[in-house]
Amino acid sequence: MKIKIKKLLAFAKEFLIPVLLFCFSFYFRFEYIQTYAIAGDESFSAYVAQFSVTDIIHFLLQGNNPPLYEVFLHFWIKLFGIDQISLRIPSVIFSSLVPVAVYFLGKKINLFIAISAALLTLLSNVNIFFGQEGRVYSFLELLSVLAIYFLYSFFETKRTKFLYLLTITNIFLLYAHYLSGFIILVQIAGALLFLRQNMWEKGLFIKLFLSFLVSFIAFLPLLFNFIDLAGNYGTWLAPPDNWKDYWRVIQLFLNNQVVLFYIFFILLGIVLLQVVDLKGEISLWFWLVLGASFLAYTLNYVVSFKYPVWGEKYTLWSTPFFFLLFAYLVNMMFSSLHLRVVAMMFIVYLINKNFDNKISNGRHLDEWVNAYSLEKGKVDAAYIVPYYLNISFAYHYDKSIFKSVSSNLKTIKNYDSVVNLLLKKENIYPIHELYEIDTSNKRIIFMGNFSDFKDEGKQQLDYLSTIYSIDTTYSFWEKMRIYVMSKK
Repeated sequence: MKIKIKKLLAFAKEFLIPVLLFCFSFYFRFEYIQTYAIAGDESFSAYVAQFSVTDIIHFLLQGNNPPLYEVFLHFWIKLFGIDQISLRIPSVIFSSLVPVAVYFLGKKINLFIAISAALLTLLSNVNIFFGQEGRVYSFLELLSVLAIYFLYSFFETKRTKFLYLLTITNIFLLYAHYLSGFIILVQIAGALLFLRQNMWEKGLFIKLFLSFLVSFIAFLPLLFNFIDLAGNYGTWLAPPDNWKDYWRVIQLFLNNQVVLFYIFFILLGIVLLQVVDLKGEISLWFWLVLGASFLAYTLNYVVSFKYPVWGEKYTLWSTPFFFLLFAYLVNMMFSSLHLRVVAMMFIVYLINKNFDNKISNGRHLDEWVNAYSLEKGKVDAAYIVPYYLNISFAYHYDKSIFKSVSSNLKTIKNYDSVVNLLLKKENIYPIHELYEIDTSNKRIIFMGNFSDFKDEGKQQLDYLSTIYSIDTTYSFWEKMRIYVMSKK
């Protein structure tokens, strides 16, 4: 009987719990996958993924994005098409696997930490939101957890197979997003701590050195491009104004529960005072998780003052480590398992209280395009501002236009030329400047996202208002507007 119970427990730990975590995660992320429209960077990734693999790489190397996810999406689209579910389901799967990976990393210490951290990840609104978005960030998050898992597994067992898996994962990380540099810095710091604990054993040093060296060599084709971008072009993001956003995003990780925010930092302060006395593998696990969460997150923020790489999606990769750290802090604070469980039940209750798996992306592009379709037969021409909304507009307006890509992509400047040509045949003109508007038209539509324009958008609208009167206005969330205008 005891043997059967042990087998059942082992089955639950190794198979049943991970499967349940995946199934619940998948359900929460998939349930409202079609509620909000494909928009912004999602449509950009989907459009670029339709290029040839060579053109994807050539094109993305001229911007801020490594090409791995779009290359993957290229083959995915060939199999499953470009409808909303098809484009988002990879992110749903990757995001649903994150709590499973968190569980196995937490289980390196004990089952309490494993289940607790996995539940917090599963119920995290920010994880669900980006798990419903057809972009690279959930994939990056999963790879980050796997990398730390493989590294720590090597520390535990000293088995070379985990270094092979780590090396492959790190190469994927580097080709998925440049932000992966933060997680690799954490790995290097952890490796140095591990080697110090093992008296700088020559064999271990060589294995770890070769693993990081191979990853670095594999990254060389992107390295000089990355240096050039960072040195000469930077990013399109604005640097942080102050440290308020630093604290705001951590609260966001905790589903905006202010109480949990203070509990987390109080526990962290108490444990940090004690942890200096810890020795062995648990201490190393703690430093890895602390580094991948709080320290790497802080470094990301500090770097953003010079090279802006800050925002919820750019810090998503760190969220699982915050939850692992939170579970570890609770585990350290209470010697009794019953007290740990009660404390974690309270934390999960607060997280679940603000749980929401139907968070709007704020970009109702489908409604915007539908409103245009109601008016298009009544006007001579339509103008889209800002210019880069052309791809998202085409996706919802006519999939055949969206699927039309250049077969001879030479420069970054003409990647969307075929879409623009086909839109112009419909008298739809994405514009950069006012002079591109033909004011000889008697009736026009002026439409776009005016939150992105600031003063420029107001100037354009003010200028057109001297020539045209506004007959009808359609307003949508995030200042998406359609102005139907007639000549005065």
